[in-house]
Amino acid sequence: MVAGQNLFAPISIVAAEDLVAAVTARSELNRLLYVDLRIAIGDNDLFKVTRMAELAGIAVRFPMLDPRLVEFTATLPAWHKVRGTEKRYLFKRAFSTLLPAATLAKVKHGFGLPISGWLRSHGPFRELARDTLLSRQSRERGYFMPGVMEELFRLHEDDRTPFYGDLLWSLLMLELWHRHHGDSA
Repeated sequence: MVAGQNLFAPISIVAAEDLVAAVTARSELNRLLYVDLRIAIGDNDLFKVTRMAELAGIAVRFPMLDPRLVEFTATLPAWHKVRGTEKRYLFKRAFSTLLPAATLAKVKHGFGLPISGWLRSHGPFRELARDTLLSRQSRERGYFMPGVMEELFRLHEDDRTPFYGDLLWSLLMLELWHRHHGDSA
């Protein structure tokens, strides 16, 4: 770890290489965990959770991200964190008498929004996406060959993974960005 650094201060993509170079952890796992903490957790996950909770009037705390605890776990050998394919090994051992077995066995999932599911199940949201992305205004931008957007919607309906839904979400945001910023296409 890099001593004396604010672990949760935002970092730009440009500074990522410098960040990786500055990490002094011996194991590759600990170096990757530090970069993940700074970039994915610090710049993305904590921001999303905190802002959404604030909108709901909820104060969120992250006890497992206490800087002293994070610094301590950074000094632990990688084998305490992962054993074979079992992640969070030490955490599970430490809390094995306090947490139900189902909680300890639960598969980790991220903070991602279920956009793909919403596009399938929420009619007004699906209609907004279809109306926006299949509109003349969107087609005239010339980003895609004719029929590509229709094919993406078809693939999304046929595929149960979030891949096409996430792609459609990104394209919807791009189109709405164009419209918001006065693009007249």
